[in-house]
Amino acid sequence: MARLKFARDEWRLVQGDGIEVELLMRRLGQLEQIEVSERLNAVSWEKIDTQDSYDAAGRKIRHAVREAKPVAGRYVDGMGLAVNRVVRGWRNVEDESGKPMVFSPENLQALTAAYPGWGNAMIAAVMEFTGIGAALDEAADGAVDPQSPPTA
Repeated sequence: MARLKFARDEWRLVQGDGIEVELLMRRLGQLEQIEVSERLNAVSWEKIDTQDSYDAAGRKIRHAVREAKPVAGRYVDGMGLAVNRVVRGWRNVEDESGKPMVFSPENLQALTAAYPGWGNAMIAAVMEFTGIGAALDEAADGAVDPQSPPTA
């Protein structure tokens, strides 16, 4: 019986700010996709009100009404994790003297800082390649605290 093996690595051309770089991208495993999605969609539950109700014995029970608020820095943290896990190498990158530049996370960050338009294109390519962009912000949109009673 033949076994199928799916390629996890793929070269993608990323263009922006007048430069072109071929990036070697690695597909995320299922657990890695979950971890990146959790960071991108991180929320905190903030108390916005209290609500009183009564149990069967007539005792007053006070409930906290909470609302989901996006965690500051969640996008930068989540995309940083995705880029570090997905981008594994590059081709066609030279330093100022024309010598090939060795791929490293630090060199990738320097290239992104020098060419922010290319950096945005690279992030968009990572999101498209992994499919994580489609899930962005879903957890925060309309999220409610399951511990809070419905409000009238």
